[in-house]
Amino acid sequence: MQNIRIPAEWEPQAAILLTWPHHNTDWAENIEITESVYIALTNTIRRFETVLIIANSKSHQRHIHSLLGSLLESDPIAQGLYPVYYCCCPSNDTWARDYGPISVFHDQMLMLLDFKFNGWGGKFDATLDTKINQQLFQQRLQPNSIQSLPALKDASFQVQSLDYVLEGGAIDTNGSGTMLATRRCLLSEARNPNFSLIENEHFLKQTLGVERILWLNHGTLEGDDTDSHIDTLARFISPSHIVYQACDNPNDTHYIELSLMANELKELQCEDGSAYQLTPLPLPSACFNKKGDRLPATYVNFLMINDAVLIPLYDVPEDELALEIFSELFSLTPEGTSPAHQQRTVIGINCRPLIEQFGSLHCITMNIMKPNSTIKES
Repeated sequence: MQNIRIPAEWEPQAAILLTWPHHNTDWAENIEITESVYIALTNTIRRFETVLIIANSKSHQRHIHSLLGSLLESDPIAQGLYPVYYCCCPSNDTWARDYGPISVFHDQMLMLLDFKFNGWGGKFDATLDTKINQQLFQQRLQPNSIQSLPALKDASFQVQSLDYVLEGGAIDTNGSGTMLATRRCLLSEARNPNFSLIENEHFLKQTLGVERILWLNHGTLEGDDTDSHIDTLARFISPSHIVYQACDNPNDTHYIELSLMANELKELQCEDGSAYQLTPLPLPSACFNKKGDRLPATYVNFLMINDAVLIPLYDVPEDELALEIFSELFSLTPEGTSPAHQQRTVIGINCRPLIEQFGSLHCITMNIMKPNSTIKES
């Protein structure tokens, strides 16, 4: 069997990928406030690592650069930020987690996998988004492209396109051979209708290098368009520790599903047969849009970057408790604990505007992992 491994998000990263909102997306009516979130997020990430931005066009790239550049001119501290790189690719929307390249390691070689993206089972137009990875790879030899990223410039990596629908937000891995996912999403007939459960499992294990898939039958959020992406419900923060979205209010519409999911998580076992350490996260107070639709606010949609973890905030009372929980989880721990539990800076990001389009922090980003090797391709 090929030596393939999908890394955990807390492992060393080369960059974070973002697709910037533009007037041809559903963000158009709230473009200014949405861009303010992207500016804050981009320059927060740049304190720790490089950012690669997908711009809709060259003029859009200049616009983005002017927004980010104005901050640099007004904030001397920002001069020490990591650089921004750009690729120009037309896009339908900005959910880079679900169509961006998924990093795996084949032996010591970084591989960037390009899966099909069909708009979460055909719900939305994705004809441009599903082509972004190929355009990203085709531009790899141009200045300010993926090949120019400092961690990839002198490294060898490969790209591979696969005839299989898979969104990055649908899977979460612990870096040790275990993947967490929901049946409602990955086994949806709107994604890979010709694959049985066994065929899906075989393909995912072979392609991503996982040995076990832990399936959840329960867990959903109102306003979620993704058919229960795992990155809104439960995530690994170490090989043996899972944080999950809880609900303690019996009167909340989420109570039954999230309680059943919590019970499922308690039954799961680590690779050595022990129970997972579980940390429940508070459910944000209900947030609604102008139409009265409840929005899918969740603290599980956090983002790990090099030496930091970014927490989505929604301007609700539970924000403070969520920050306290993450600060405790990522505070300095005794020697010998998991690398994921090494001390990380915990930073809150205002994501209230993002959930207006039914996604959050993790959804708009994609981690490009750092290569294990700098051996050149033959």
